[in-house]
Amino acid sequence: MRNIIITESKFNELVELLMNEAVGVPENILEVSEEIYKSLLDEIDNLTSVEEQYVFNLSSDYRVSDESFSDLNVTLMINSDPSVVEPSIVSMGLALKSATRKSDFRLQHVFNNLEEMSIILSFPENWNLDDLKTFFIENESEFLSSFAHEVKHTFDFRKKKVEKSEPHADYKSYAELSIGIPPIDKFLFSLYFIHSIENLVRPVELASLLKSHNVTRKEFYDYFIETKLFTTLKRIQTDTYENFREEIGQYLPDLRDYLSTTKGLNDLDQMTDDEVIDIVLNLTYEAIANAKFNIMMQMLLDSPLELVMGFAGSKDQFFKKFMRNVIKYKNNPNEFFISEFNNFKIVSTKMIKKLSKLFSIVPVKKTETTESKSIKNWDLHHKYKGTKKLFPIKRKTTT
Repeated sequence: MRNIIITESKFNELVELLMNEAVGVPENILEVSEEIYKSLLDEIDNLTSVEEQYVFNLSSDYRVSDESFSDLNVTLMINSDPSVVEPSIVSMGLALKSATRKSDFRLQHVFNNLEEMSIILSFPENWNLDDLKTFFIENESEFLSSFAHEVKHTFDFRKKKVEKSEPHADYKSYAELSIGIPPIDKFLFSLYFIHSIENLVRPVELASLLKSHNVTRKEFYDYFIETKLFTTLKRIQTDTYENFREEIGQYLPDLRDYLSTTKGLNDLDQMTDDEVIDIVLNLTYEAIANAKFNIMMQMLLDSPLELVMGFAGSKDQFFKKFMRNVIKYKNNPNEFFISEFNNFKIVSTKMIKKLSKLFSIVPVKKTETTESKSIKNWDLHHKYKGTKKLFPIKRKTTT
């Protein structure tokens, strides 16, 4: 067998590639997000009129690892909101094209050279094109991180090609559902945020931010714990079911009024606060189950007739099995919430540990130096350094 000789620079490139892939950052994904950002900025620079919606057709060799596409249609929607003081990114997404296979009811992802992205922004009324361009420029790192996030989604779907439909029904239900009670909406957001589909893209989000802000290894920890990504995971990690109920309790006067007037519950005056909270959680559990029910039904639907007649055969068996799992806590919905809060702690802890491994791909800057010193006088060394002592007792003089 012939020996393969590679240069040191090529070897280092290979090592860097393998390390990036190992922590969930595919080759070239950050460069693709940068290219999308620059192209969009050029398109915005060429706009001549204020509109509610713009469509940009971008073309390039968008290659991420061994997957690629050449065309990207971006729909940029801008909501003028009189209640908004500062502009913000509302949402962003890449369209997932898929069909449910009749053989096993898995999702078969369909891809070609075209991807479609939607971006929704919120702006104060009477905004102008300079405002739009300024917003893109001032929030470059957030856009780059978001683009990397979305491109990683399409990369994951392209690599998998076929997936179980059940996780997608769960994921979509959490994203589309809103209850109207802040603690419960926060709970739904947590379900969405740590879902397996979202967890796959978190490393590229952080990698993009690290690159945008030129974070060094020395700065990594302090920077990481200040990111919105970390603080959100930490909040989810420390949330508890007990605190969740306490937070809902802050809205009890409004909830009692709503349940009395809308749900026709006339005996609320005889109910304790905990009993009212239980009713609210029961209704929330039903709403989540119904959302999953409707989304899965849409995934499986082949004919409008099935809406009337129902499913048949193996499809009916699959749907009933899915629903049995969804409503397994129907006799005690509190157990559903307790289970999810336990899962929050487990998943968020694992995610924080995984993200901390991105330290390994932060390049060592040439300006970063380490000092190797020879300590001759231990006591004076730590005195002048100001080292905090674990036991600050006065030393005895030895003779």
